[in-house]
Amino acid sequence: MQIKSQTKRGLTLVEVAVSTLIVGVMLVASLDALGAVFRSQRVNATRLTGPGLAYELMGEILSQPYQDPEHPGGAIGSDSGESGGDRVDIDDVDDYDGWSNTDPEDKDGVSHSGYTGWERAVQVEWVNANSIDTAAISDTGLKSITVTVTDPDGATTSIRALRFRDTSLEQSPAADVTVVTWLGAELQLGSATTARSASQLSNHVYDAN
Repeated sequence: MQIKSQTKRGLTLVEVAVSTLIVGVMLVASLDALGAVFRSQRVNATRLTGPGLAYELMGEILSQPYQDPEHPGGAIGSDSGESGGDRVDIDDVDDYDGWSNTDPEDKDGVSHSGYTGWERAVQVEWVNANSIDTAAISDTGLKSITVTVTDPDGATTSIRALRFRDTSLEQSPAADVTVVTWLGAELQLGSATTARSASQLSNHVYDAN
C-alpha cells in the first residue's frame, strides 16, 4: 500500500500584510466617500435653510401696511414706542429697517429650534420707480425691502422685494373684517431641523371664524 502525503500551504506573513493593506485602503476610501456624502447633504441643507428663513421673514414684512396706519408719512424706521425687539410692536413695512436678530424666532419671540448661530437682518429704503436700484431721500410711493440671512459659517443669502403705496393691499375694506395676509409652512423629516418658509398673500383670504 502506498501512502501519499498532502501538504497544505498556509498564508505567509507577506500575504497577510498585503491583504491587510488592501483592506485598509478600501476602508479609508469608503469612509472618505461616506464623509463626502454627509458633507454634501449638510451643504445642501444649509443652502435651502438660508432662502427658507429669508422668505419666511419677507412674507411677514410684506403682509404689513406700506406705512404706519396711525402716523402716515413718517420717516423710514420704527416709530416711537416700537422697539422692534421681538417684532410684536411692528405695524408697517419700514419699521423693519435696521432690524437684525441672531437665532431666528417668530414675530412673538418664540425661538426656532435648531437655528442657533443663524442671523437675519433687514434694510428698507425708498427707491425711484424709474430706477429701482437708486435710493431716494423722500417717499416716492415705492419701498425696497432686502432680507439678508447669514449662516453660522458666514455665508449669506439675500432676497429683495418691492412694496408699492397705491395697491389693492392698501385699500380700506368697506367693513371691519379679519383677513389672512401671511401663510407660513414648516416641514420636518425625522429628527432633522425643521425647514421653514412663508409667503405674503397678494389676495387677502377672509377668516371665517
